[in-house]
Amino acid sequence: MPPSGGFFDFDVSLALFPAAAAALLKSKKHEWVIVGFEKGMRIRRAWMNKGPDRSRVWPFITYDQIASDARRSGYATVICLHNHPNGGLDPSEQDFISARAKEAILSQVGVNVVEFICAGGHYRKYHRFVTPSFLPTAGFLPAVAGKNGKSRIGNLALHAERIFSAGEP
Repeated sequence: MPPSGGFFDFDVSLALFPAAAAALLKSKKHEWVIVGFEKGMRIRRAWMNKGPDRSRVWPFITYDQIASDARRSGYATVICLHNHPNGGLDPSEQDFISARAKEAILSQVGVNVVEFICAGGHYRKYHRFVTPSFLPTAGFLPAVAGKNGKSRIGNLALHAERIFSAGEP
């Protein structure tokens, strides 16, 4: 891999991607980042890079570049994973700052963001932003208000309708 990182083609299920990335990062001594691009519930492309030391990832790709690539190629979600070589899965304050900065840029182009930390072959999700256009609530909220509190089955049916409806993306 070049020192500046690079893009790689993938075809991995979205559900399996965090575990696959955690396995790739399991024994790394430097901090690494993997940015996966999701379309149709599959990671189709990823950018990977190794940091210069055990505490940071060198920023060879900007959040604007991630947003531009995601939008241009029609990706719905960007999955960002990085490892903690010290083995801890707890996010640092800098992890949250970086996640919010990515969210601010990617939300402007309608792209979802999910952030994970990997360590020792395990992973932990610590940040998620879903754009309103990805899971629209406009038609869903009045139905919830009308049925809310009437029955558990009714509320469950509302959630199932929202999640599995074939209407809007």
